[in-house]
Amino acid sequence: HLPPHSRSFSLSFVRSFCRRRQDYYVMLFVVFAMGFVMEALLSVREHLSVRRGHFYEELGDLSPEKRWRVGALLKISSAFLYFVSLVMGYLLMLAAMTYITGIFFAVVLGMTFGFYCLRDDAAGPESQGAGRSYDMANHCGAGG
Repeated sequence: HLPPHSRSFSLSFVRSFCRRRQDYYVMLFVVFAMGFVMEALLSVREHLSVRRGHFYEELGDLSPEKRWRVGALLKISSAFLYFVSLVMGYLLMLAAMTYITGIFFAVVLGMTFGFYCLRDDAAGPESQGAGRSYDMANHCGAGG
């Protein structure tokens, strides 16, 4: 048996936060919502990535300096969205790794519901399910 001070921080946080049944249900809802927001962020990032290519074509009549500014703004916003989705992905991973079954399923169901509600079927099979191009080293789904 491990001494009490060597237990997982995340598991002890969950146990100290969920002293009542209502607290546990609130935590399940928050984790579910985080999974949904994670899929929303991925959807927005994919849409911006596709839109950025078309946007550069539309900027052909602007001066090079303005084109550079718009391109830099698009790149900064993409980097910020990547940062937020990366942090969200790792937080969801930590939540799932508490080994509390309800929280694990809240993560999975939140991301599944977000995928179902927010993904565009008209985008084609390459943006759906297993055909989606993830960085295989990134298991949180924050890449793309």
